Amino acid sequence: MSTIVLIGKLLTVILGLLIAYRGYQGYQRTSSQPMLFISIGFVFISAGGALGCSIQKAINVAVPLASLLQPLLIGVGMVSILYSMYT
Repeated sequence: MSTIVLIGKLLTVILGLLIAYRGYQGYQRTSSQPMLFISIGFVFISAGGALGCSIQKAINVAVPLASLLQPLLIGVGMVSILYSMYT
């Protein structure tokens, strides 16, 4: 994996986790359950977005498993954010 791609993925994860952290702070301040689900959603989306081919090389996961894991994590994050809009 090239250095530029790795830096891009790292920045994406950092931004996603920063958004999740700020959402969690909003949840603590207001006790608003939707803010908690937004925060959880961004954690899953950030993790899924970073796991592309990184997980295959980092921990030697089989390609089909990694191909299933990434969209699963992103989907769980999106469902969490969507749920926050209806609560």
